Amino acid sequence: MIRYVHFELRLAITALAALVVTVVVLLAVRGLSAWPDPWLWYGPPAVMAAVLVLWTPLRMSRLKGFSMVLEFEQAVPREDPRGVLPTDGGRLFRGPFRPFLHFALALVAIALIPSLFWDPYLVFGQLYLAVDWLCKGLVIAHWERRHGVLLWHGHDRNDPHKLSYTPVIRRPPTQTATDAPPA
Repeated sequence: MIRYVHFELRLAITALAALVVTVVVLLAVRGLSAWPDPWLWYGPPAVMAAVLVLWTPLRMSRLKGFSMVLEFEQAVPREDPRGVLPTDGGRLFRGPFRPFLHFALALVAIALIPSLFWDPYLVFGQLYLAVDWLCKGLVIAHWERRHGVLLWHGHDRNDPHKLSYTPVIRRPPTQTATDAPPA
């Protein structure tokens, strides 16, 4: 089991690491001549940023087909309110980095091979994935904070993508010996 926001952030970090590896290998093999037009360095990322700036509020909305919020509201409460991770987590999440390392290698292979032989601008797909997962993490964190719960991913062995939630356990306010509020 893993917190859903942590899962999305790990995916984003994995995609960024794959992007760095892909760009370094691409520059080592093809050199700077692979990107002759400087506008193409800034154009695709600007378009991606604009799309994601418009797409993220749609994910926060309740519009069917766009909303992530509807998925969050279908989450089931967990029996353990403390949110302690079980030691026998599902196979999908076993080991802290193993599945993400395999995923990073797959991302590198998928983007590097066509970029070497065809168009180097395919690496922007990795950038889009990384920023998209970061935006999903922001949507999840916003929803968790707003509703006072933590979303968990992978609590059900039969359906590892099913979400559950636990309430946030707030610490009691500190008290002084005279019951005066802390300064």
